[in-house]
Amino acid sequence: MGYSTVYKTITFIITNAEKIAGNKNFGNMVNIIKMHI
Repeated sequence: MGYSTVYKTITFIITNAEKIAGNKNFGNMVNIIKMHI
């Protein structure tokens, strides 16, 4: 997978996470995503 594909996937996950969980849990999502990079 190219970097741009990874970036788009992460952006998609973050966008949907914000919609589902709201800003309250956004920090936790960022930490989880960082662990997988």
